[in-house]
Amino acid sequence: MKPVDREHQHPDWERVAASAGFKDLLAVKRLFIVPAFLFFLAYFFGLLLLTAYAPKLISVRVAGMVTLGYLLALSQFVVGWIIAWLYLRAATRFDRLSRDLLAPSGKT
Repeated sequence: MKPVDREHQHPDWERVAASAGFKDLLAVKRLFIVPAFLFFLAYFFGLLLLTAYAPKLISVRVAGMVTLGYLLALSQFVVGWIIAWLYLRAATRFDRLSRDLLAPSGKT
């Protein structure tokens, strides 16, 4: 019979889910994810609303054939990348909180 490797045992997920640390982790993640999602959703639908209700504004030429609408549409990619980059930065904190949460008692 193999010896039990205590370092690689599966955590007690019910204990983890009921812990204050897990609730804190969810709250910290929610503080980033919800505002980022709402901002991008408003940004995305803002372009659609401008297209529907302010076509003259978004058809203003900025440079040559490039209009404000094209720039706003392309800026959505940039905003998406920025949000992804910010999430990657925040994820290091989420990972640290997760490791602390899953560490055996007395170890961090």
